[in-house]
Amino acid sequence: MWDQQHKTGLDAVAMKIITVITLFYLPATFVSTFFSTDVLKYQPEDAESVAVSSTTTSTPVPSSLPPSPPSKEQYSPLALERFFTLSIPLMAVTFACAVAWYAWEKRNMNKRREKDKMMWAV
Repeated sequence: MWDQQHKTGLDAVAMKIITVITLFYLPATFVSTFFSTDVLKYQPEDAESVAVSSTTTSTPVPSSLPPSPPSKEQYSPLALERFFTLSIPLMAVTFACAVAWYAWEKRNMNKRREKDKMMWAV
């Protein structure tokens, strides 16, 4: 019986670790997925920043050559700033909800425990 109790305790610790890791990564994953859609666009639409593909060039490109890679990578400090501006508060809200839920469950468990003690004391 003690062996089973020890294994259950280890499982509970493993689940707590998984939960904490999920609480850290879930909000950032949601925000980055939202940013990867075309809902928000941070790249400028001018001709200099758009990579020219082989189909839009004025000179014909032989079909045996692979398409040319984009000319330069684009980095948007505004996008990174907004990512952290959204991710960190969302993570804080997620933690607050998790702590509140845990406290509510703990309070309910203590109430049930006290009720059971009273019932068995009679």
